[in-house]
Amino acid sequence: MDDRELNRELRALPRAHAPPGFTGRVLARLEPAPSRSRGPGRMMALATALLLLAAVALPLAVWRYQAQRRASIEHEIAALRAEQEALRVRLGTIQRQVDRTPTIVYLGGDDQVDYVIDLDWLLQAKAQSAPRGAHINSTGGSL
Repeated sequence: MDDRELNRELRALPRAHAPPGFTGRVLARLEPAPSRSRGPGRMMALATALLLLAAVALPLAVWRYQAQRRASIEHEIAALRAEQEALRVRLGTIQRQVDRTPTIVYLGGDDQVDYVIDLDWLLQAKAQSAPRGAHINSTGGSL
């Protein structure tokens, strides 16, 4: 069926008439409905619901913040402990190097003679020649 046939069939149908008051009813439906006033009970229910929401959400937010802060602090402590251990190992290495370092000092010399001194021997000799009860400090002097 093409458009011409459809138009001819539609014109052949009996014409429909709207019932009385039809236009007024349609226009009345198109106008906005009067808004209902919100009574004090409805506002009170809304305020109560908001307070309950805040009473639940606030402690949860505080708990979450504290948990994140605690995790951050624990991470920092672990990093500090790892750094402390690395420094302890490094210090041990340095101490072992110092212990192995000879205490002989080259004082100079010429083509025939070189002058060196053993500081450990010097400290021991000074300690043996010190009077009874005297102490030798690390620089070799008496206290």
